[in-house]
Amino acid sequence: MSSWQGTDYNERRFNTVRNGLVAIYLDGVKGVSPERGGNTAWKMVPPEEADRIIAKARVIYAEFVGQKASPSVKGWLDHKIKELDGLIRKAAAVREGRAEQKMTADDYVALRKSFRG
Repeated sequence: MSSWQGTDYNERRFNTVRNGLVAIYLDGVKGVSPERGGNTAWKMVPPEEADRIIAKARVIYAEFVGQKASPSVKGWLDHKIKELDGLIRKAAAVREGRAEQKMTADDYVALRKSFRG
């Protein structure tokens, strides 16, 4: 067990990978995930970047699990560990082709319409 790194530090570490993991899970990985009609490949994460994000997230996960948190922040840390684990699992499943991305063709149509106003 390593010492507690602090809520601010851990939150910053978590946020360095959160959006990337969500992008993999939602938009998919180029060359692995199916395209969802219309030009959706622009949203997909390149495989090398997906690998880098997932690897970094696993390092951060191990750091979090290894920290000895005081009782006052243990619940917060446990929540972050659980959230990060779930995001890693979802992103890894999409990256490995075991699951499809969350966004559907209809989701992309709605997203494009929202940009147009």
